[in-house]
Amino acid sequence: MFGNFQEKTYSLEVTWNKEFGKVVLPDNIDKIKSGSVVEIKAEPKEGYAFIEWKGDGITDKNKRDNPLKIKVDKKMKLEAVFVSEDELVFYALNLEFDESQGTVAGLPENPNKIPEGTKLNLVAKPNTGYRFGKWDGDVGENDPNSDKLELVVNDNLEIGLAFTAVPENEVLYSDFENGLSGWGAANASAETSQEMARTGSSSAKVTVEEKESGEWEWNHFSRRLIFGDESVIEIGKKYELTAWIYMDTNEEVGINVVRYRDGTDGGWHRLAEVTVPPKAWTAITTEFVPEELLENEWTLIIESAQRGIVYYVDDVSIVLVE
Repeated sequence: MFGNFQEKTYSLEVTWNKEFGKVVLPDNIDKIKSGSVVEIKAEPKEGYAFIEWKGDGITDKNKRDNPLKIKVDKKMKLEAVFVSEDELVFYALNLEFDESQGTVAGLPENPNKIPEGTKLNLVAKPNTGYRFGKWDGDVGENDPNSDKLELVVNDNLEIGLAFTAVPENEVLYSDFENGLSGWGAANASAETSQEMARTGSSSAKVTVEEKESGEWEWNHFSRRLIFGDESVIEIGKKYELTAWIYMDTNEEVGINVVRYRDGTDGGWHRLAEVTVPPKAWTAITTEFVPEELLENEWTLIIESAQRGIVYYVDDVSIVLVE
């Protein structure tokens, strides 16, 4: 005989000075399913400003998030702290970009009056026909080649944002938002991952494990560009490849872009050899002209010159040059 199973629920108690503002709360705040992530948002009245959250689950990393997303796995108490604007120092954000090419999510309501210590999470959002290019200016420790910026405002900020037009003669674009899109790995593993992305929410994560013997062994992340009747390129024409790589290491690592030509030891046609710095999105760009097939195929290969590493690949583009 089975008993009735009741899912655990917990309450979330949020307090604040109601003369200074309000907090937008989720429904059923007294009975939240265990493990649920809820969102709350502080909205100050005119003349006041939200400063931070205090209480259960609050850390230095999330205390200035607004809205705040927090996991409820116990009975929790939070406080939203509002203060009078007379007590604050304000700074301005001057963000320049072409609004016909895209916009930015996460901007404060008044970029010219941002309370000191405010946390901003900015995301570049290109319009149709454009892609994220890069940030410049006061981006702090953020990677200017990632479409996301996380900033704490402690001074006036001058930031620029560039979008780029989608190339007219692009024959392949892989952003890995919907899977590996025909890419695969050998002597390594590949999967889509949301741990790291240059743009959007996903990239291809490539893991090259160390050999037990400690010896080097070829490995690659690759895609067939000509395979039987399925082709994205043509023999004899010139193409430009751009591939963005993020090396999740503490040291620089060599990356080779090659084409497997035949079954001999010298049967590799190296298209590019690049040293990729650690912890930063780096573009590999090279031109190539496919000249011959091997068993009715032409395969492009990205190869790490080192084993025992993890790297990410995003925004791979191949454009017909001539």
